[in-house]
Amino acid sequence: MEAARTAFETGNFGFAARYFDMAMTEEPGNIDACLGLAASYDWLYRFDLSDPVYKACGELSDDSFLYHNNVGFSYLLRGELGRASASFAQARALEPNHPVIETNLKVLRDVSDG
Repeated sequence: MEAARTAFETGNFGFAARYFDMAMTEEPGNIDACLGLAASYDWLYRFDLSDPVYKACGELSDDSFLYHNNVGFSYLLRGELGRASASFAQARALEPNHPVIETNLKVLRDVSDG
């Protein structure tokens, strides 16, 4: 997981995906690895790969604000602003005033206005 997080944080999303996938193989119920893998695919614009991973993440923990936030960000990257808004709203309901969600909502507003 450490190598996966480091790769993700440095923008090496292909390596991050590989390492998060390895972590999921070792520990299938690891929601952090699942979300990391899906987010890595998002940043590679491989939504065909991230969608099934998000589905698996939802089966592990669909009551997590991080899950809804990440799904919202995935929709934001795709330009699906309505779906992004709905996911961010679910995240905000679970963690009101969380700075990550508030930042993503601001980005969504800026994109919507632009």
